[in-house]
Amino acid sequence: MTRQEYGNDRTVMYAEGAELVLDRVFDAPRKLVWEAITSPVYIPQWWGPADTEATVDLMDVRVGGKWRWIAVMSPEDPGTPFQGTYQEVIEPERLVRTLEFDSGPMLGVPPFVETTTLDELDRGGTQVYNITRFPSEDILQGALAQGVTTAALDSYDRLAELLTRMG
Repeated sequence: MTRQEYGNDRTVMYAEGAELVLDRVFDAPRKLVWEAITSPVYIPQWWGPADTEATVDLMDVRVGGKWRWIAVMSPEDPGTPFQGTYQEVIEPERLVRTLEFDSGPMLGVPPFVETTTLDELDRGGTQVYNITRFPSEDILQGALAQGVTTAALDSYDRLAELLTRMG
């Protein structure tokens, strides 16, 4: 498969093979970015598309710990739960977790593996590099068709806004 570009002027985003990659520099220290992506207090403030209300049902950030978040897109929407297990936690540098659905059209699809690396930059800020490995290229294409790119780009824009308020 050839590389498919989905990014914007703030976030590099592309799909290649069975991987979806996001790369963005945030104007915040790595410790603050880590706190925003690992705290159940902050997840609802940035995770998901701009019109999404997210709740954290469970979030145990440690190797073997479980997480479960629910995205509600509208008042009529019962919510889409996402869940997984933390496989690697190296504060404040690296987070590896599985991601799977327990309802909806992706129910029964094997878990994805999401690896997030945070690099503190000499010039200030933090580069966040995220790779989501889907079980297959076809499953990634299905996720792309359902709007995962908009959700990811919106999430990173919302994260940038949150970091400004936190800093």
